[in-house]
Amino acid sequence: MDNTVLVAIITGVVSVGTTLITVWLPIHQKNKELNVQNVLLKKKVEHMASTGVAIGYYFNFIEMIYKIIDESKTIKLEIPEGNNETTKIQEFDSDKVRMEIILPRSLDGSSFVAAAAIRDSYKKGDIVRVGNKRNFGINYSIQDNDTLLAIDMPGPLSAVEKYLKTLPDFSDTIDPETGKYIIKSDSEAYRKRQIEEIENFIRTIKKLIEDNRYAINKVNFRQLT
Repeated sequence: MDNTVLVAIITGVVSVGTTLITVWLPIHQKNKELNVQNVLLKKKVEHMASTGVAIGYYFNFIEMIYKIIDESKTIKLEIPEGNNETTKIQEFDSDKVRMEIILPRSLDGSSFVAAAAIRDSYKKGDIVRVGNKRNFGINYSIQDNDTLLAIDMPGPLSAVEKYLKTLPDFSDTIDPETGKYIIKSDSEAYRKRQIEEIENFIRTIKKLIEDNRYAINKVNFRQLT
């Protein structure tokens, strides 16, 4: 996914106002069925930068995959072989597709590098679309019971750290009286806020899954420690 797009989402969340309903208004206009869901979601998630990222990640990745799965009773995975010169097709029952989302320990860059390394340690394949639609690339693992496990790491969540460091409470500054450089991003309060953003990201996605009925009991979150 394009980080630039989701940075724009975060900016919209921050600037639009003090209530969550304005965040979800464009979604409601696109799909009127979300009207009631937005009210319920408002009760469970907080007005934080990670809320906008979670909304984009859910609709553009999680729900997208499960909508593709709904196109057929079986799903075909195109798997590269050799030096990617040939491919093979492996089929799975649509009800045997699960997802694991790897989350960094914190929002620091090194944590995202570690999470991305785990995601990239898994093989890559393409979910074959019905008709002439573009295939959907994933990292994956095949479980013992022939379950296809799609594995991802929400890279756009890293944009939240960039945003947090623009806030007065966390942006590094120079004390005008002493001239001392103050690193506010190296504080217990900042570390606590990072954890809160990750927890809110998970909570928002779980609520969207619950309300939209896609991927019920099919998504697992694995946060690194």
